[in-house]
Amino acid sequence: MSVEQLSHTGDLALRITAPTVSLLFQEGARGVRELLVDQSAVRPLERRALVLGGENEGDRFFEFLRELLFVYDTERFLVATVVTAELGSSLAVVGEPFDPLRHQSERQLKAVTRHGYLFENRGGEWVVEVVFDV
Repeated sequence: MSVEQLSHTGDLALRITAPTVSLLFQEGARGVRELLVDQSAVRPLERRALVLGGENEGDRFFEFLRELLFVYDTERFLVATVVTAELGSSLAVVGEPFDPLRHQSERQLKAVTRHGYLFENRGGEWVVEVVFDV
């Protein structure tokens, strides 16, 4: 499993890999959190439900990333981890509100883009490539 920042002109891109789709969601949450607050620790203090649209796993994963940015932008809520084992139209996550005394704000992400979005299984490993508008 891994999350790796990719070079992308004017934006930020991630490649996220995991052996299962469930773990891919965990790694996606970690990747977005690290883009927002780098290595600042995020405690699992509050539980939230994120409602996901989409007709397939790739669409739901994209919506998941959008929801992570939405709860951060609107409520300053950082997701520590995904706690729902089953992936469906909603996911339970835990985290805490941004605390400027504990969290270092790295950058402002405007949006998750469909430009170059990739969600596929490569020989038993799930791979996502996604670009964030900054």
